[in-house]
Amino acid sequence: MARMLSLDIGDRRIGVAAGSPETGLARPLETLVRTNKDDGHIFQRLRELVKSEEAEIIVVGDPVNMDGSVGPRAEISREFAARVKKAIRQAQVVLYDERLSSFSADEWMERDGIRKADRKGKRDAYAAAVILLDYLEALRAES
Repeated sequence: MARMLSLDIGDRRIGVAAGSPETGLARPLETLVRTNKDDGHIFQRLRELVKSEEAEIIVVGDPVNMDGSVGPRAEISREFAARVKKAIRQAQVVLYDERLSSFSADEWMERDGIRKADRKGKRDAYAAAVILLDYLEALRAES
């Protein structure tokens, strides 16, 4: 089965995680800082990660509202996912519901013993890992 990357899209940062359906595990990789609107450096780094992680699928968190409606945050993520799809053609791009991923990421970091002062820079990558774990669980449930 295909190896995967996951993205948690924010205005200033993008969390990245990697995982595989074979292991059912996901790990936070890094947090990319957005410095300009074209995000050229972001797409370059994502291309590098797709290659180094041998990823065939990129799961992009879709922050729909709790009632399932699409709000401004989801529109931003969907627009970014479309840009990823154009920029990184060697990987399939999938949107996946990311509700409560940041909350779960905070719990995970607390369990991992990461001090509160150190969490801000890691939260997005951990949220991306939560998104990917949820996606992998959904895949397992389907099979």
